[in-house]
Parts: sequence; structure tokens; C-alpha cells
Amino acid sequence: MRVGTVLSADRNPIARKPAFVLKIDLGPSLGVRTSSAQLVARHDVADLVGRQVICVVNFPAKHVAGVRSEVLVLAATPSETEAVVIRPDQVVPNGVRIA
Repeated sequence: MRVGTVLSADRNPIARKPAFVLKIDLGPSLGVRTSSAQLVARHDVADLVGRQVICVVNFPAKHVAGVRSEVLVLAATPSETEAVVIRPDQVVPNGVRIA
């Protein structure tokens, strides 16, 4: 797992369940990766862009609603339709490992 910063968040108009397509900067060794994330119920674009998130980076890429999702953004799920992004308490360099 690594920390990255969300560079962009766009609604995916073809997703069956409301989702964002995120571009996440995971630092110089991993670069920018794409994720499809069902965060729409609790987050908006302004809330996500610039926010650091925690990503699982060692899963194989998966095609989700027309998007090649390369990382999984970790979130708490208070209900079946809601996901709240998990993030570090303090800003750390992009690409830092989660221990």
C-alpha cells in the first residue's frame, strides 16, 4: 500500500453504480495511476482533488465500466452505498509505503 495525491476526479458516466475516475500521483517510482472509485455518495470533486489517499498498488489492473483501474483506493464503508476515503493525518511524500 502507498500514499498518493489525487490529481483529478471525473464522474464516470457509464458506470452502473456512481463512480469517479481518479488520477493519483504515487510518486516518482510508481508515477500517476488510474482508479475507478465509488466515492460519489460522500465525496465531490473539490473534496477529492489535492487530497492524499491510501492505495493498494500490487493488485492486477482491472477494467471497470470502461476504465482500466490500476490501484484500489481504501475507504471505510458505513453502508452498502457509501464509502469514505481513508487518508493520512499529515501530508507525507507521494509513494510512501504504509507499514
